[in-house]
Amino acid sequence: MTGHTDVMAIARNGVKYDSRSRMQDARKAIAASKVKQPHVPRPPGPSSLSLANALILRGESAPLVFERVLREHNGLAHFGRSGNQIYLTSSPDLVLEVFRTQGRYTIKPPVLQSSRAVLGEGLLTAEGAHHLRQRRLLQPAFHRDRMAIYAEQMVSDGLTHIADWQDGQAKDICTDMSKLTLQIAGRTLLGADVSQEAQEVSKALNTVLANSTSINQPLSVIRARLGLPPFGETLRAGDELDEILQRIIDQHRESGDTGDLLSMMIASQENGVGMDDAQLRDEAMTVFLAGHETTAMWLTWTWLLLAQNPHQAQWLYEEIDARAGNLPSFPDIAELPRTRAILAESLRLFPPAWMIGRRTQKDMSFQGWRIPAGSIVLAPMWVLHRSPDYWEYPAVFRPQRWLNSEGRYSERTTVTHQGAWFPFGWGNRRCIGDQFAWTEATLLTALITRKWRFELTYPDREIVPEGNITLRPKGEITMTWRRR
Repeated sequence: MTGHTDVMAIARNGVKYDSRSRMQDARKAIAASKVKQPHVPRPPGPSSLSLANALILRGESAPLVFERVLREHNGLAHFGRSGNQIYLTSSPDLVLEVFRTQGRYTIKPPVLQSSRAVLGEGLLTAEGAHHLRQRRLLQPAFHRDRMAIYAEQMVSDGLTHIADWQDGQAKDICTDMSKLTLQIAGRTLLGADVSQEAQEVSKALNTVLANSTSINQPLSVIRARLGLPPFGETLRAGDELDEILQRIIDQHRESGDTGDLLSMMIASQENGVGMDDAQLRDEAMTVFLAGHETTAMWLTWTWLLLAQNPHQAQWLYEEIDARAGNLPSFPDIAELPRTRAILAESLRLFPPAWMIGRRTQKDMSFQGWRIPAGSIVLAPMWVLHRSPDYWEYPAVFRPQRWLNSEGRYSERTTVTHQGAWFPFGWGNRRCIGDQFAWTEATLLTALITRKWRFELTYPDREIVPEGNITLRPKGEITMTWRRR
């Protein structure tokens, strides 16, 4: 692959636009979002030093640390970091207020603003009118008729992936599921077979994600300009991804609609104006990441839970076996209530997007506390999805909770407070690909469990959730493939 000094940059409005440009935009966005904070009484919470000690020096799991903090501070805690005033909450009422009712008065927090270094001005990072326009342009790509096309490709790629599995072999489940969802993301979203480039793409993605949040640290501007670690590596990885995506965009412009999301993006227009190559790159990168990493982790946690709960696994197998070995298809999804319940319970206990946040643009108040404009509000789904105030037996893997009296999948019978269940976000910032993710996870779970089950190779090993960009098991998790 060519380095960042050699690659031909994508053009945005005729201007060279590459990884350095995106990194500069990210820093500008972070700086512009800051608001001078007034001195007001704030709720109690941990010191930044104690959090750093827990998360960095002792290497504790962020989800577990935040869960402990919120339990000690009755669901609302305050701490400061890098000049930011941060409110951590597990109150569903505050979640609804910030993320839905007052959502138009909030923007993405610094950690997501910094991801512009990777994603540019894609749907996940865009704000205001630009975000709304991009959402309208992308929405047709996720309509039901398109989803049926994607579903066929998901099953086809799933069959190809599992064809080489051997009974008794042991693999790292995260790596294997990531390889599968990467292939599906490439084919359904970009119309490209990335199997030959999967290792390079995956390595580049991991590099830029691991280092993207570093741009908001002291001296990062100077380090970036000099190409010092981690920025030189990040810039080179970002440009490698640019090169791949630009090649795919060029091929699509020549071939026309090939039935994938990128084709829809190229054809989509509003008032006669479509997307330039830079915007296509940003949106393609966004949906590529969202359609790859989060679903891979969703499936990984699902297999771990089924391996640890054999009775629940058998309950699932009964539904799959009743289909007489037929391959799952898009119309079948509504007829797989147990499969969907298993996935919903996995999503509740181990949400891949384990925390969401917003920076407020106007003053708010909650429980007598003033939350000034410029504050950051963080809401970890990990904590809310496990709260005993809103879930019966919250720590127990109990997928039957998602079925109604008629045995159909239903969130209405389970969710007692809207603000306690938001695995795909809220309002106009809700994940546009939520039905894509549900379709992929349901079809792959049904497809794989027709013939296979998984065992933990080292069942006594403690599995610790690690809250980075997504919720991942810490370290390699080796599982053994068993033919049913």
